[in-house]
Amino acid sequence: MGVIEPKKLNALRVAGVSDYSYADADGNPQSMDLALTGGGGRLKTVDLTDPYNPQPLATVKDALDKEVVSYPYDITLNKETGLAIVSTLSAIQVVDVKDPKNPRLINTITQLPNSSGATTPEGSPAMIPIGTIPAMAEKDGWLYMADQTKGMRTMGINTNDIRVYNESNIQVPEIGYSKGGEDDRRYYVEVKYEDPDINCNDDDLVGSMVIKTRKGAVVNPLPGIDHPTQYLLSFRKGSDEHCYADLKKTITSPTNKRFIATNFPAADLTLTTVDGMAIAPVFGSIGTKAIFEFSNRKDGRLMRRKNIPLEKLIRIAFDGNRDGKIRFDDPEDKKYTFWVNDDHDTGPDVRNAEVGLFDDDIYSSASDANDTEVDQINTLRDLEDFAQVHIQIDEHARNVIKFLTAPHDTPPPVFSYQLQFKNVNGTNPSLNLFEAVTDGTKYLSEYKTALLQLYNKRIVTIDSVNVSDLPANVLMGTGASHFIFEGKSSGTGDLTISLKSDGVDIEENSAKLDLKPITWFYDKYQVAYDDLAKRVLTSYTTRKGDYQPKNNDYIFYVHGWNMTNGEVEKERWAETMFKRLWWSGYTGKVGLFSWPTLEGALTFDESEIRAWNSSEAFKNLLLSGDMTKYQGKIRLLGHSMGGIVSGETINKLPGPGIVHTYIATQAALSAHYYDNTITEKSLAAKIPGTVITANIFGYYMSGNETSSDKPYLSSSTQKAKHINYFNRLDFALSRGDEGYAAWELNSLTRPDFPYSYVPLGSIHLNGLLPLYLPDDRYEVFSRIIQSRAKAIGAVSSAINNFYNDNNKDLKVLFDYDTKHYSHSRQFRSTIIQEKGYWKAIMSDFRLTSSY
Repeated sequence: MGVIEPKKLNALRVAGVSDYSYADADGNPQSMDLALTGGGGRLKTVDLTDPYNPQPLATVKDALDKEVVSYPYDITLNKETGLAIVSTLSAIQVVDVKDPKNPRLINTITQLPNSSGATTPEGSPAMIPIGTIPAMAEKDGWLYMADQTKGMRTMGINTNDIRVYNESNIQVPEIGYSKGGEDDRRYYVEVKYEDPDINCNDDDLVGSMVIKTRKGAVVNPLPGIDHPTQYLLSFRKGSDEHCYADLKKTITSPTNKRFIATNFPAADLTLTTVDGMAIAPVFGSIGTKAIFEFSNRKDGRLMRRKNIPLEKLIRIAFDGNRDGKIRFDDPEDKKYTFWVNDDHDTGPDVRNAEVGLFDDDIYSSASDANDTEVDQINTLRDLEDFAQVHIQIDEHARNVIKFLTAPHDTPPPVFSYQLQFKNVNGTNPSLNLFEAVTDGTKYLSEYKTALLQLYNKRIVTIDSVNVSDLPANVLMGTGASHFIFEGKSSGTGDLTISLKSDGVDIEENSAKLDLKPITWFYDKYQVAYDDLAKRVLTSYTTRKGDYQPKNNDYIFYVHGWNMTNGEVEKERWAETMFKRLWWSGYTGKVGLFSWPTLEGALTFDESEIRAWNSSEAFKNLLLSGDMTKYQGKIRLLGHSMGGIVSGETINKLPGPGIVHTYIATQAALSAHYYDNTITEKSLAAKIPGTVITANIFGYYMSGNETSSDKPYLSSSTQKAKHINYFNRLDFALSRGDEGYAAWELNSLTRPDFPYSYVPLGSIHLNGLLPLYLPDDRYEVFSRIIQSRAKAIGAVSSAINNFYNDNNKDLKVLFDYDTKHYSHSRQFRSTIIQEKGYWKAIMSDFRLTSSY
């Protein structure tokens, strides 16, 4: 740490800037890290370029060359204007630091016009004391002042400016390179000032434009290319009374009103004028800024210095706004948030024509991104954990590199490209980079492209500790070079691409990448089972993800029965849902509602009781303060037995306006819970004499089919939009006419031992203990009552009060078959195979895609 002793510099207030540009005594461009300090009644400039050895430069003086007395409350320093603003007890002091070694007080402001608009008898604005300004901020020539009695006040402090316009008369923040063909790549310069004593001509004004590299040194001419680095300005008043600064020192003409920034020799430019005299080629080499300035020739006072960036000749960008397009000039594409690939996807090696099922190995602790033994992407399922990044080397940079690496009398420089995370703030993000087969996300939607992507090997691993070389052959083609990457470890930093010459940086560019654990992207709400009290709790625990979506849409995934390996499979399927919604353009929030299903083949009915009882905690969640801002935009995706949790939760809500849409997908509950007119019979109903219990599902509570009782869940359809995703031949629910499945067989064999049903009086018993409706309804539903209808997830009929036009036949639309795998294929197979399913989810939830 560097220290300046108090006897050399008494600093109570300080403001600083990096890379401050100024001209030395000989007029040569220089730069430093500069600070202005206040303390001991004096203002001083300090050179901070070497932070271990800061150097005091000079004390601020006035026009009489006397040291200025100042006791500052706050200081601002602007490297564009070369001005420092100091607030004191009762004044604002304006200090010119354009020459840091000779800072000067140029104005002291003690009064401001009365904001009420009051005037003096002579008609002049009434002035009031400026008062005490304890804090302030300055931007673009405006000072924003905190005031203890008046709130915040603003004041213009600089009327001088330099502006660059393109041929469309649009002021540009950056000068782009051109070969001479695009109108918007031709520029002119306007200067603005308010001083009636200064005329817009070369007698009163003098100025220049200097091209600088990113390290601050003057660009050296390239061999064989006439390459001046300083262009003098000539001033003229236009017919519109504006003051224009033309380039005076150029290759093709003494004075030019327009200029083009280029790396190409003048002979290679295509100019629209016959003689090429109206447009000046400005040769920028590989640099990052042009420094404009103009001065009052009468007294030598620098009126304005301004840095205008030159277009980056090496570019990097992501699809930050997730619109399916990567634009190097879009600020949103200069930052991206993505997840670390920390799951373990499995499946057949389709490169070798293997066949089999894809899945997420929930028992493995391996991470796909850390598989150092394999340099290729293992399986098609893994592709959803990869995102795009584009890198481009501009044609101008390529031209310069090609010229410099051609045979010369001296050995040519060695150019290289390197990648590294910078500005990581104590984190260590890392990623694996692969060359993309093509632009865009076809690797996630087209089988042929995805298959080809599996053949591409990892190019490089990038982190914040090591500098990774990027082979030049993957960058030197025309246009952008396309890559995909997987997050290897979490962290935040600037993914930086550097162009080096003999190991020295001559250009770099970066885009911010935030790599997060996948759990950061979604919420998890978990309800537990109290083993001692033998009941599901009505409260829940919360793990909130920090992901902040663009809108308040919220989708809950409610899982089904027999989720294995504790909470792991529940979380992995929720994560798969999030990823596939992300790649479908979903920009809202995702939550997992985890309820305490049991594991094992003989736990279905006991788990069903838990599912019904978990609805109380879910209802409490949906009505809680955590969900207030999402209410009316909440969607539920209830899978298999999760259909019981979801359906009963909606049933318990006080009314509509909380849940927007509920999609029951392969739901494992009787269709008669919603519609007692469904005629698609269960296996039990097909066998004469098998059904012995009353149809309480369809005629709650009596079970009497001649009564006016309604289906138990019929009123829930008035509280949210209901849609059914079904497969008539679902393995877990029904095999149609081909046989039975677990759900139908389970219904056939009820009542469970020791439960029983006595038709006379419609008595439900648990052993010798009677069960009563409605208090014991969940136990009666789950242990005693047989379903006369198929499960709703196997019913193709229209269901009363469902949005039946939106119902989806998973067999017809997406080829879900009779195998066990298809009961949960949307969570297990590849994103390529399941793209239709998730597109339908987006559509039926009435969600707008960002693509």
